[in-house]
Amino acid sequence: MEIFVAVMLLALGFVFGSLSPTVDFWEFDIANVFEMAASIGTVIAAVVAIPALNSWRKQFKHGEKIKRLEGLRTIDGAIAALYSLCDSHNQHVACKLRGDGDSALLTEISLARSLWFETTTEFSKSWRDAKIVMEQDEIEKFRWHPDRLNGFGLELVTSIATIEHHSHRHLPDVTTSPFLTLMQEYNLTRASLREAVIESREDIDALLKANI
Repeated sequence: MEIFVAVMLLALGFVFGSLSPTVDFWEFDIANVFEMAASIGTVIAAVVAIPALNSWRKQFKHGEKIKRLEGLRTIDGAIAALYSLCDSHNQHVACKLRGDGDSALLTEISLARSLWFETTTEFSKSWRDAKIVMEQDEIEKFRWHPDRLNGFGLELVTSIATIEHHSHRHLPDVTTSPFLTLMQEYNLTRASLREAVIESREDIDALLKANI
């Protein structure tokens, strides 16, 4: 509304400034009046336009911040890709422990690793964009930044992959069976991934709620 008023006043100023009376006797005085009206209209338009422009700028910045914070939800895709990668490694290790062929699973691991790389790259970009508009305390409170997510993923995959070496040990106790160890480790991995999903969504929702 303020922008509309500013535009109308500015247009009125131009109209008055461009008009010229046809009566010679009044030409000088009326011309001055029209020039003054045009100048006043321009000044008023500028005065009205300044707060309107500031209001628009604040709304734009606020909308841009919300948009960038929403972009952090790309972490969901990254965690889902990590789940697929861990699952592929789990199946591969189980296959190796049984002594079966694993060529198909190696292909699956390669595809899962590529997806993990793509999704974490996308989340890292979203994080960089969001940090530009986030306050320092908001950055510090966000628990699942890209560095932690990457370290978390490496830790989970490594914990599963190293179980393969247990098959080369002499394990008389069934409780230390590599298959049982693999199952326990995989269950812990799934629990950790669920917790990561919950925490990341809580942090994103809290950020959005604080900025709406």
